[in-house]
Amino acid sequence: MSAIAHEPESPASTDSVLQFTHAVTETWEFGLEIEAKGNVRGIVATVPVPVEWPEQSIKVVDSKKTRDVSRVTFKELGGTVKQMVIQIPRLTKGSTSRTTLTMEIAKRNIVAPANPADFKFADIKSRKIRVFLTPSPNINSSHERIVKLAETIPIDEKTNA
Repeated sequence: MSAIAHEPESPASTDSVLQFTHAVTETWEFGLEIEAKGNVRGIVATVPVPVEWPEQSIKVVDSKKTRDVSRVTFKELGGTVKQMVIQIPRLTKGSTSRTTLTMEIAKRNIVAPANPADFKFADIKSRKIRVFLTPSPNINSSHERIVKLAETIPIDEKTNA
């Protein structure tokens, strides 16, 4: 197996109002293994991979691909999702192709603010914010079950959150 060329991750942005707990780091492996049951041509596969967030940093520690993988690229979708795109020109019956990316993911919890008044509600008319608040292809936030569940979440009258 050979290494995959990947872009280095940029450090997570920091916001002066946000404070975080200490980081808990885990090692995760993302990838794909395909076993050909017959001769196959023109395989293109995608695998979601984590992205940087203020509370999450990513470090690629290893990457591998078998010889039959011709190309591995990365694609950002809407600035919030990242995909590893794997291209395999051909696989012969009985052969197996494998592509992996090993990452260290450091996650931190966001500390509740001492003064919630430091925060303000986002302008939901803003295009940058709306993407996080509207239904997406695989998460329908307006689904009846989700709306009913959201109505059960208690609201703190002091903070309105």
